Amino acid sequence: MPSVAVIGSRRASPYGLRVARSLSAGLASHGVAVVSGLARGIDAEAHRGCLEASGFTMAVLGSGIDVIYPREHRSLAREIALHGAVVTEFPPGTAPEAFNFPQRNRLISGFSRAVVVVEAGDRSGTMITVDSALDQGRDVFAVPGEITRPGSRGTNRLLREGAMVATCPEDILEALGIDCSDGSGNGRGSPDPLQEADPILAMLARGPSHFDDLSRASSSTIPELQARLLLLELSGKVVKRQGGYYSLP
Repeated sequence: MPSVAVIGSRRASPYGLRVARSLSAGLASHGVAVVSGLARGIDAEAHRGCLEASGFTMAVLGSGIDVIYPREHRSLAREIALHGAVVTEFPPGTAPEAFNFPQRNRLISGFSRAVVVVEAGDRSGTMITVDSALDQGRDVFAVPGEITRPGSRGTNRLLREGAMVATCPEDILEALGIDCSDGSGNGRGSPDPLQEADPILAMLARGPSHFDDLSRASSSTIPELQARLLLLELSGKVVKRQGGYYSLP
């Protein structure tokens, strides 16, 4: 299952909120998991759009698993946990301190094949996620915004600097090589949809494999492979066995 991060400002405009929800629903309807940070604004709408399309969404926290932030998103977090995953690398009881979120943002991009910035100002914390995405070799998309609105300066600057434009789900799906004609989510022109969707699954289809073998066969770094396996495990595509082995269910 390919995954895409949909992120942006906490103080988003009505336009940004609508776009986040619509893009996420469109991605989910084509079998793409939506990753975001459960924050107010764009993040929450991205999760909601994915859930409305019966998709898989992952919320990455900047706090302990028992400290949902913001508090008003506790019901949303419960719904995500039922139909996706709520994850964190912080121990239980960890408060949502400001210095936790750059670390959280690195995970959001690490879990994703691409990052879509819906709306962000020049100094938005969203840009930390963009920097992480670029360091990790991820594709970066941005949604064009009003040129007179301060909250769109960050996204418009990303477009000037070479980010790919995202005006609809198809812009993202086509760039990732996902067929957007029928909502199947399968790669284009591939006789083996499993292998096109994820080479890890193709390798595991031949039998259980140890993490070290998957790492040697993958072009990903170890943290990226760990994040990818976790996403596959949470979505029910992979089972983690004893001794560091993985297999298909």
